[in-house]
Amino acid sequence: MRTIVSIFAFICCFATSSNAQVYLNDTSLYNSLWCSYKSVYEVDTGYFVMGNIVRAGNGNTTSLILGFHNNNGSKELILDNYQPLHDQRVFGSIHKLFRNNRGNFVYLYANCETSVGCYPRLKEISTDGVIIRDRTLQPLLDSANLSILDFNNIIQKKDSNYFLVINVVDTARLNAPVADGNGLFFIQLDSSFNLLDSARFFSTGSFINRGYGGAHIIESDKTILMIPEVLQSATDSLEEGKVLFMKLDSQGSILDTIYYTDGQKIGAYGLTKTADSGYLFTYLKGEFSTTINGWEYYRYLCKVDSNFSLVWKKLTDENVGYGSFFLDKEIKPTLDGNYVTAGGTYEDTSIYNQRFARILKFNENGDFLWKRRHFKVADSSVLFPIEIEINDIITTQDSGYCMVGRVNDIVAASVGNIRYYAYIVKTNCLGFLGNAVASASYSSENLDATFFNTSMQAGSYYWDFGDGTSLTTDEYADTVLHTFPSPSPSPSSASGGGAEDYDVMLIAYGCYDSLGVRDADTLLFTVTITEDGSSVVVTNNGYFVLFPNPSSSGGELSIYLNALDPNNGEVSLSFYSMDGKLVKKALLSTDEGTYVLDNNLARGMYEVALVQGGKVLQSEKLIIQ
Repeated sequence: MRTIVSIFAFICCFATSSNAQVYLNDTSLYNSLWCSYKSVYEVDTGYFVMGNIVRAGNGNTTSLILGFHNNNGSKELILDNYQPLHDQRVFGSIHKLFRNNRGNFVYLYANCETSVGCYPRLKEISTDGVIIRDRTLQPLLDSANLSILDFNNIIQKKDSNYFLVINVVDTARLNAPVADGNGLFFIQLDSSFNLLDSARFFSTGSFINRGYGGAHIIESDKTILMIPEVLQSATDSLEEGKVLFMKLDSQGSILDTIYYTDGQKIGAYGLTKTADSGYLFTYLKGEFSTTINGWEYYRYLCKVDSNFSLVWKKLTDENVGYGSFFLDKEIKPTLDGNYVTAGGTYEDTSIYNQRFARILKFNENGDFLWKRRHFKVADSSVLFPIEIEINDIITTQDSGYCMVGRVNDIVAASVGNIRYYAYIVKTNCLGFLGNAVASASYSSENLDATFFNTSMQAGSYYWDFGDGTSLTTDEYADTVLHTFPSPSPSPSSASGGGAEDYDVMLIAYGCYDSLGVRDADTLLFTVTITEDGSSVVVTNNGYFVLFPNPSSSGGELSIYLNALDPNNGEVSLSFYSMDGKLVKKALLSTDEGTYVLDNNLARGMYEVALVQGGKVLQSEKLIIQ
C-alpha cells in the first residue's frame, strides 16, 4: 500500500485518450467434448478465432475450426473441418492467425494419420469458411528423411511468398555419438503454396527441444527467429537450457546465431521488436532445488539490444509451475507505446488449482504499469476447480485487449464431463471487464483525515476535499492523507462552533469512448472536522461489484473483487432468492481480480452477499432478466 499526502494546492487532472470500449466475455463449447482457441484476429465487427474441437462420437480425432464472435458476444462457427482419418492439431502451432494479401486466412498446423504419422499441413481459408488451398507437406519431409516433432510457424513476406519453420526429427542423427537429431526445417513456398526452397538446421552437439518456440518477426530484408530451448548434451549438462536467436536473409540463409542463457533451463516464448531496435521476449526459467526435491520455475520479461545482448530482465512470477497453462506466449505493443503480455499463472503456491489468466502491462524499461487477474469459477465446494490457459492476446482497435485460450474444468472432468472448452475475453483499455466504480471511507483525528480508497476498475482518481484543494492519484494509492484548515468558530457553522463540514468528491476514471467521453463514477460524501475530536466513517461497500446488472439468464456474470485479508477466513459469494432461499454459492479467493461465473439463475431478483469467515462484508441486489 502506498500513501499519498495531499497539499494545499490545486493539482490538475489529466488523462490520455482511447476509444470506445466493448466488453466481451464468453466461453464457447460449440456442443463439443473438447474445444480450444489458439489465435484471434480482429475486424471491425468482431473477432475471428482459430482453434480445435473434438465432438462426441468422433473418438480422439481433432477438427480444425474457424469461428467468429461479434462485438456483442454472439458466436458463429464458420468452419468445422472434421476429417475422420486426419487428426488436425493446432496446439503445436505457435504462429498467429493472419490474412494474406488476398484477404484470406492462412494457417499451418500438424496433421496426423495412423498410417503415415504427423506432418505439417497448410490451409488458406476465406473469411466465410471456404477452403481455398490445402497443402500437405508429408512428401517434402519424407524426401528429406525428417518427421515433425512439435511446433510450426509461418509468415508471409513482402514478396507474397511464405516462410515456414518446422520443428523436426532426423532419426539418423539421433543415433550419432552425440544425439542432436532434433532441429529445424525451413521451407519457402510461393503464394500458391508451391515449393521454392528448403533447408535444415541442426546444431552439432545439441538438439532443439520440443515445445513452444520458433517465434519470429520480419524487419526489412531480414527475418529474426527465436528458438525456445536448446539443450546442450556435449559440453553442458542435459538440463542446461539456452535460447537461440537466428538472423536470416531474405532468402532464408542464416546470417548469424546468438545464444541467451540464464540458469539451468529456460524456454522463451513471446517476441516483439521495440522502437529502439531492441527486442522483448518472455521466458520461463527453471532451477533445480534440493530443498523442495524438484524444479522451481520463474517467469521473466527480458529486453535485449539489436545484437541480442542483455539490457534488462524483470521477474514477473515465481514458482509458477511448468506446462502450457503457465506460459506468457505473446508480447504485443499497445496503442499508447507500451507493451502487454498474458498467460496463466498462480501466485499462491499452496493452492495449486488456483490457476487464472493474468494480463501484465509494462513499458520499454520493464516497469510494470498494471497487472490484472481473471478467474473462472464453478458452482462447487472446491476452490477454483477451473484453470485458464491463454494462447494469444491482441491489442484491439478501441485500445482494449482480447485474449483467447481454453478452460480446464477439473470438477467436470472428474465425473466424465467436459474437460476443455474454448475461452475468449475482451477487456477495456485498463484490462477490466466493467466500468469504474467509486467507493471510499475515512477517519479523522483533529484536523487530519485519512481517506481509504476502495474504488474498483479505475486507472486514476480525482479528489476534491471541499476546502479549495484537490489531488490526483493513480490506482495504487489506496490511502490518502489530508490536513484540513482550522474550522471556523462561527455558530452558523453546520456543526456548531469549532467544527466544519466539507463536501468531499471522489471521481474514479476509466477509459474514453469514441466520442472522447471518459468513463467516470463520482462519489460525494460529507466529512466533519473538529480541532479536538475524531470520527470514523466506514461504508459497507467497496468489497465487490457485480456486472452486468441487470444480467441475462444463461450467460455469464462477472464479479470484481477487491483484495481481502487471507487471515480472515474462507470467502464465498452467496445468492439468495427474495424468500431467503440460498440458490447458488461459489468460493472465491482473497486475490483481487475479475471472477466469472456461469449464470444459471432463473429470472427474478436476488440478494448477493460476499461472506468471509462467516461475516457478511457487503450485499447487493441482482436482477436476472
